[in-house]
Amino acid sequence: MVFFSTACSQPNVSAKQNIPVEKRTAYLNSEDVFKGGNDERTYNFKLDNKEYIDEDWDIYSNGEGGYYLPITGRKITKNIKPIITIYEYKTSTQKVPVKKIEITVKKSKPLNQNDITVRNGGAEIIKFPYVHDDVKVKYSKKGVAQFKEKTFFLSGRCSKYVDYKHKYCIEGIKNGTTRITFYQKSDNLKLGSFKVKVMNLKPMIKKKYKSVTVNMDAVDNGLAVEGLVKNSLSKAKYSAVVKNKKVAYALSSSDDNNIDYFCIRPIKAGQTKVTVFEKYKGKTEIVSTINLKSKNGTMGDRAQHYISDDTDGCKLTKFKSNKCDLKKKLVNYYLSGVYKKSEYKITFRANYPDVLSVDKNGIVTRHKKKSKVVANIYFTINFKDGSKCSWYTNSDHN
Repeated sequence: MVFFSTACSQPNVSAKQNIPVEKRTAYLNSEDVFKGGNDERTYNFKLDNKEYIDEDWDIYSNGEGGYYLPITGRKITKNIKPIITIYEYKTSTQKVPVKKIEITVKKSKPLNQNDITVRNGGAEIIKFPYVHDDVKVKYSKKGVAQFKEKTFFLSGRCSKYVDYKHKYCIEGIKNGTTRITFYQKSDNLKLGSFKVKVMNLKPMIKKKYKSVTVNMDAVDNGLAVEGLVKNSLSKAKYSAVVKNKKVAYALSSSDDNNIDYFCIRPIKAGQTKVTVFEKYKGKTEIVSTINLKSKNGTMGDRAQHYISDDTDGCKLTKFKSNKCDLKKKLVNYYLSGVYKKSEYKITFRANYPDVLSVDKNGIVTRHKKKSKVVANIYFTINFKDGSKCSWYTNSDHN
């Protein structure tokens, strides 16, 4: 977890020092993302000139660690270059500048999209780097295809959540061919164009999912059927039938954001065939068959699955008199009855010990109820089979 603050009043900035300067390029009407830093640290940012770029920084995490800064060019730079200074909190009260980013803003990027073929009633994701509100679209032949934003299942893998995202796409309306051209509204600059052919295409299983091996104990041990299908239809319903129901089962599911999908989940190690179906306008057809293999995972896989997939997993540190026995809670919640005490060892560390500290026995002490950083306790469970599970917990004071 990474916390980003844009507050102006910050304490104890360190003395001046030589700070590395990184030169980056941003573009008009396009969002570029600058990434860096350490996932366990808290960062603060200062922009010295808001005339040339738009910034909307609050709390961003890229899921891989470090800061995540979306930048959109507002005005082409000449002699003056805006500079972002990045500060890292070493403690909850002391921040130090760790990097400066000098930004050159150039004119809008040209559209880099090849011609595409779209299934009638389906949609294809396109490369669209622009801010939608400042772009206008023209069609050489109207009514064949439509540029829009919709939800896509980006992967056939799923855990508690499905891997979906809103993406810009071209949706097929009726069979035919059209050329779609994009212009910048502000100055009518032509950004680019590509040809779209809409036709009747057969749905199929994406190549990488024709044979799938799932780890019984992995976090992403489920398969979202909608994410397996290429040339899927926006208004179709997808389902699956598992041949060997002792190995896996299939069911309709929904995640915490009420996104519906059809899911295949393993039951035990083994192999089976899974047949995928498409239902559209009252007609059901077979899409294809998947060869599914399920295998047992390690001790660490099993623990990681339950700890990281549990919504309460990051809320274990509930304090009484500013103390909490985190090791006891981990054992009681996840380890007791599953593993022998001789099969694992737990280690702990704190990223901001002046807010939350932890000793080798897992006793967490809260030193401050409020702070400008996200204070986490990180723990690693090392198992006898050589595997491990690593995760973190934060207190309810943040």
